[in-house]
Amino acid sequence: MPTPHCVEEMPHRVRVLGAATTSAATSGATTGDALACRKAADDPFFLELTVFETLCYASRLAGQSYAQAQQEADSLLQRVGLAAASSRRVDHTTKGEQRRLAVACAIAGEGQEGRGFSARALLADEPTTGLDAFQAQRVAELLKELAVTRKCVAMCSLHQPRSSMWRCLEDLLVMAPGGFVVYCGRTSEMPNYFSSLGHSCAEGAVNPAEFVIDLVSIDHESQTQAMKDRLRIEKLDFSWR
Repeated sequence: MPTPHCVEEMPHRVRVLGAATTSAATSGATTGDALACRKAADDPFFLELTVFETLCYASRLAGQSYAQAQQEADSLLQRVGLAAASSRRVDHTTKGEQRRLAVACAIAGEGQEGRGFSARALLADEPTTGLDAFQAQRVAELLKELAVTRKCVAMCSLHQPRSSMWRCLEDLLVMAPGGFVVYCGRTSEMPNYFSSLGHSCAEGAVNPAEFVIDLVSIDHESQTQAMKDRLRIEKLDFSWR
């Protein structure tokens, strides 16, 4: 059984209290499911179904009629760039196509009558993990496009994003081993922040993502280096606080 992921398990393990505020409108905490769409780290598809059938099922499970589900499936396939793969079985698609299909399934049913486009957040757990650089870039661009066109927040956990993908990120939260938060803010301001702490990222010389990942990584092969790395992370955490 795969290890549970935080985004996937969160709604089942956390009791939500209080209120959620989006676009200056306040909703009761019980509307949390409608406020967020989730794309889990693993893509649990029926591999013998076609891409079109998979999206239709997702829309039907969200409460749409058969006709509505078919219409929305056609629209979503165009939107996520999978129209050419609509009649292909899921097990005959690439990993990148499956990730885009998973994103489409996460927002399926949002346009049904009486519901509208209610979700204000799209949560994606490791949407680019296991993909090559090109496919990872397409998924990142899709998430940003959805955030812009749907006027919602897209939040995702990423590991080692390429420099071109880095430009898709407007805001960034950097976590180090142990759950330490060492930065949270505008992506464009991150290099200057760490530079002010004595950790410079030469512009154009290195991928900012690689720079910050190296900064919060621990080398476990050497006890001496591991101690230095932990001390550096503790200082970064203290500085951020």
